[in-house]
Amino acid sequence: MFKFNIKNLIWAIAGLVLLTVAVFFIVNWLVNSKNSTSSENA
Repeated sequence: MFKFNIKNLIWAIAGLVLLTVAVFFIVNWLVNSKNSTSSENA
């Protein structure tokens, strides 16, 4: 049985936040690099 631990919860939340931020920045960079030529139309 998994023993619940506050430290494990904090690490899980921190990892999830870091993963979300990393994915957001990667997607944002891909969109910016793909639309760099047509960015003035926005």
